[in-house]
Amino acid sequence: MKAKIILLFFPLILFSQKTNIIVKDFATKAPIIVQIFSDNGNYIASTNIDGRYEFEKKDISNYGIKKLLFINSDYETEEFIVDEIPNVILLRKIKFKEIAQINLVANKKEYYKVRGYFRSWRLLNNKLVKFTDGIVETKIPYDTLKNKNNFTTKTDNYFISYRNFLENNTKEKNTYIRLSDGILNYSIPKYHKLKGLDNYYKYQKINDSVSRISIREKEKDNLEKGYVIYDGLHHPTEIQTNVEFKDDKQIKILFWKLSGSFTNIEKWVKDGNLYRPSYLFSSKKALIKNKISNQFDNEEVISEIYIDDNIIHNEEIPQKHKKQINPNSSFYNNPYWEVYLIKHPLPKLIYEQITKLKEAQNKF
Repeated sequence: MKAKIILLFFPLILFSQKTNIIVKDFATKAPIIVQIFSDNGNYIASTNIDGRYEFEKKDISNYGIKKLLFINSDYETEEFIVDEIPNVILLRKIKFKEIAQINLVANKKEYYKVRGYFRSWRLLNNKLVKFTDGIVETKIPYDTLKNKNNFTTKTDNYFISYRNFLENNTKEKNTYIRLSDGILNYSIPKYHKLKGLDNYYKYQKINDSVSRISIREKEKDNLEKGYVIYDGLHHPTEIQTNVEFKDDKQIKILFWKLSGSFTNIEKWVKDGNLYRPSYLFSSKKALIKNKISNQFDNEEVISEIYIDDNIIHNEEIPQKHKKQINPNSSFYNNPYWEVYLIKHPLPKLIYEQITKLKEAQNKF
């Protein structure tokens, strides 16, 4: 299908604010922030910093949505039939194994590595047309911990395995994954997105552990908003930003003016002396114009990466890897996805639709 990104953003679902739910930790009863998905894999919204979200159940049903999923990378996913969603939702925390602290003085290695499971799916008019997942290793210099400048040290990414699924008779024109396919989220960052950008963002303190964030420029005040959650040492542990480009806020990318909406979430943990990401999420929604039908199609791209608990303390390059992902082939020698899909399940209808797509030839 030939298509091009065009001017307007299509808000997938607009809910009337009548039914109020709150999501809490099962053990502590503290409110938690979760991502809300429809059963067909559309990202709907996130709860606010108080764990709350308001919507109209009837409106959801009118869009053909039968179930909602409440997802947080640190908790077990819960799924409810729309008419049976309780006002209070309790999520059980996943038990992660503790990681031994690292003594950087004793460790003479220049690099450490983290490994992550990434996945991305593309919906066109609520139909799955592309799915990618795989394993990436990122080599990060230890001196990253000492430098304040985001660009003083270099990271290297190695794609150990990956799969690509496309509609039958579809072949990507681009040799490598495009920006719109979520490639930015296939790499594990060495810094959180707020580092070094104090002059760009302004902060509104809610309490000792939570602040609202927005762009400092007055003319861009409504462009990007979000929140940041801190630990006891004031290290960001969760960052969410929402960007909207519409009306006079449109931006020009190459030859196109783009209106749209983007949501990005980062989670960070401190392991001994290391401060690393544990989860990355992005959602992009837009309209694309179909050159054949001359109609507007609703496109959404969801990308996630779950970083493993284990830290690899060596600088060895994997014997067999790719530096980039070819979207027209797969690359693996074992069913790596089986373990990850049990630990991080996909929305049911996305999983079912993958079987209807054609997997690209495995060229391991």
